[in-house]
Formats: sequence, structure tokens, C-alpha cells
Amino acid sequence: MPTIMIGKVAHEIADAGTAKAVVDALEEGQTKIDSLKTEVSTLSGKADALNTKVDEFEKEKENDDGLSDEELAKIEKDKDDEIEKEVTARVDTISKVRLIAPEAKIDGMSAIDMKRTAIEATGTKLDGKDNAYINAMFDIKTATKTDDNAGNLNSNTAPHMDSQDDPRAKFMKKQGA
Repeated sequence: MPTIMIGKVAHEIADAGTAKAVVDALEEGQTKIDSLKTEVSTLSGKADALNTKVDEFEKEKENDDGLSDEELAKIEKDKDDEIEKEVTARVDTISKVRLIAPEAKIDGMSAIDMKRTAIEATGTKLDGKDNAYINAMFDIKTATKTDDNAGNLNSNTAPHMDSQDDPRAKFMKKQGA
């Protein structure tokens, strides 16, 4: 009886013609497997090459607005400077509002709304007044308050908040921390 090996196991086949057909089928299957492995390897290499090209195109696209690296850096610096100016202006407005109306609730408000709230906290009515009027009145109120404190806003005349007045400290105390 003919014997064929499948993997590491020997199999006896009763008929020599059947054994030859099985061996041929196994060899043909192995040839196809080897061919597919080669094709997969080739396609994998092509996919890697295409991914590299896509990455290159994406990098080019990022800088494809016709600007040099120096121009892009300048634009980025200008953006950073603009953000810094806006933050400084907001911090300045908040400190002036706190000078005029320390207890005013101004979280999440725009600058003009913070100014309106601070002015109204002093008893001045602003019904129907435009932004220019509110800005001018705010400047007057901060100048008056600064004069009352015999200093200017840049010399630490903002009111001091004790830890017991600090909302965060109150919250933490309630939490037992």
C-alpha cells in the first residue's frame, strides 16, 4: 500500500492512483500557497510605498499654501501674540471689574457684559446705553476707584481675597478636604 505524508503524519492509501492524485493535489495546493505568499509580499511592499507617498502628499498639502517655513512661523507667532493680547486684555478687564464690584458674578461673560455688571453694581443704570457709553463709564468708574485707593491698578490695588472668601476654598471645605 502506498503511503503519503501530510504534515508529519503518514497516511496509507489503498490505491496507487488515488495516492498519486492526492499527492498531486497537495503539491498543487502548496504551489498556490507559495504563489499567494509571494503575491501578498509584493502587494504589501506596494502598499508600504503608497503609504509613504500619501504621507509625503499630506506633508506637502500642509505647506501647500505657497508659504515658506519662515512665513508660516511668523503667522504662528502673530497668532500667539494676538491670543496673548486678548488674554491680557481680559485679565485687565476682570481685575478692573473686581476693583469696582468685588462681588460681581462675571464668570463666562464677555468684556462688555462684565463692564455693564460692574457699573450697575455701583448703582448706575445703563438701560439703552450703547457699548461706547458703557466703555467710557467703565473707564470713569475705574479711574475714580483708582483715585480713591491712591494708586493705580498696576500697583496691586485689587482687593485681597481671604481664603474664607475664596469660592474654591469654600467648596473644598464643604467637601471635607
